Amino acid sequence: DDIRTYPRAVVTLESDCLMVPQTATAPIIDGVGDGPWSGVAAVPMLIWNMSNTTSAQPTSAADLSAGFKAMYDATNFYLFVDVNDSVVDTTYSDYQGDGIEVYFDGDYSHGDKYDGINDNQIRITAADVALADTQSSLPVPGMKFKVLRTASGYRIEAAIPLAELQIYPSDDPTPLLDAGGNPIPGTGIAPGNVIGFEMQINDDDGGGRQTLLRWHSDDNGSWGNPSLFGQARLLRSK
Repeated sequence: DDIRTYPRAVVTLESDCLMVPQTATAPIIDGVGDGPWSGVAAVPMLIWNMSNTTSAQPTSAADLSAGFKAMYDATNFYLFVDVNDSVVDTTYSDYQGDGIEVYFDGDYSHGDKYDGINDNQIRITAADVALADTQSSLPVPGMKFKVLRTASGYRIEAAIPLAELQIYPSDDPTPLLDAGGNPIPGTGIAPGNVIGFEMQINDDDGGGRQTLLRWHSDDNGSWGNPSLFGQARLLRSK
């Protein structure tokens, strides 16, 4: 028989790839951020100077600053976002108003257009509205979220079904070894455990959005171009 062995796919991780831990305990979606979130490090969102749109620099951390946490289990992708915003304006329920946007590319196909399969933009506003006027989104039935106003701004906690995002985590394979017996980078990562991901904050201090905060890209084209998303790696518990 003609038997061939093909090399295992190698996933090249970007330097800022977000490491998303697996949790054995699902969080309560109440906007508080306690329980299993206590062991997850917050990721700051620092990019404000954007191309393809106007974005003003925050005048202070109280004016606008934010960090987020992410984790997952067999059912959901969990997100907790803590936003400091001295003026919370709920006049708008679209991108002009205060709130978050989270982007997923479930198979990391990384195309320059939304593929209608698992490229997704999800918006949750401080006014407690989800998926408002978002033309590039796929519906996400079963998503749960809570917006909690705080003395310094607001928090948003969400549980998003993996099945609706078409994200299918699997066990990472044993890494391949080079001639010296050293693991070859990328060969111990299941391709399905790397997804496209981006986080964004919209800030309206009155009259429409003045500032964006981002985690990964300084190009405001993510609403139509998934190749601008960053990476997230779903870590498997040992």
